[in-house]
Amino acid sequence: MLKVTVRNRGNIAVFRCTGRMVAGENTRALWDAFRHASGRGLIMLDLAEVATIDAAGLGLLLFLNTSASIGGMELKLINPTQRTRELLALTNLDSVLEICSPQDAEWLRSGAGQSVKLILADPARECLPIHRG
Repeated sequence: MLKVTVRNRGNIAVFRCTGRMVAGENTRALWDAFRHASGRGLIMLDLAEVATIDAAGLGLLLFLNTSASIGGMELKLINPTQRTRELLALTNLDSVLEICSPQDAEWLRSGAGQSVKLILADPARECLPIHRG
């Protein structure tokens, strides 16, 4: 079973996921939390305590990523296990799903990312490079 704990800070929602993200397991908690986070600018999925992800779990991550994009939000993965990182790389989903380093995630949670975005002259420029892998 997948459990989700949500922490909100300003326009950021951090979902701490615990358990298994696999077919047959109840992943509705993640979908429900996502639906209630509509209007947030950034959703961060903390995957540090996700023991297993299968094809259904990957499909759920892609669905959430697409839904966030359609809703004008960003979805970022934080703290994936080494096994999850390898799975994302193997399926080439690491090029679709954005993975933040712990340092980048803390920087975004602190609100520093928003204040820098307001200062940048070029709004298309990224404030912080996101480290992949």
